Amino acid sequence: MNTITTVGNVCAEIKHSASNGKKAVARLRIAENRRVRNDAGDWVDAEPMFRNVVVFGHQADNVAVSIRKGSRVVVVGREHATAWIDKETNEKRTGSEIVADVVAASTEFDIWTKADA
Repeated sequence: MNTITTVGNVCAEIKHSASNGKKAVARLRIAENRRVRNDAGDWVDAEPMFRNVVVFGHQADNVAVSIRKGSRVVVVGREHATAWIDKETNEKRTGSEIVADVVAASTEFDIWTKADA
């Protein structure tokens, strides 16, 4: 199994629910931000990469109460291909998401506590 590890900022409110089998599910979207050198040798922000992340079970409940929009997180999991039919155009669409084994708050910058919420 291939493992992917990424670090990014949660860029939308977390969607937390129970699936049909009553297993908790949390969905979040993160933005990976990189810095690169331009032709002049200066550091500049690269285009962000946006990734969808899905978390299941007890960890989904934990993510929903401990992570929020704007949080910097470390995600470890596997990439999963998805496909669906667009309801407006009736065309097949494809994408991917990370099925997370671990979602953790990054301490690279400031962190928040429950008292901050």
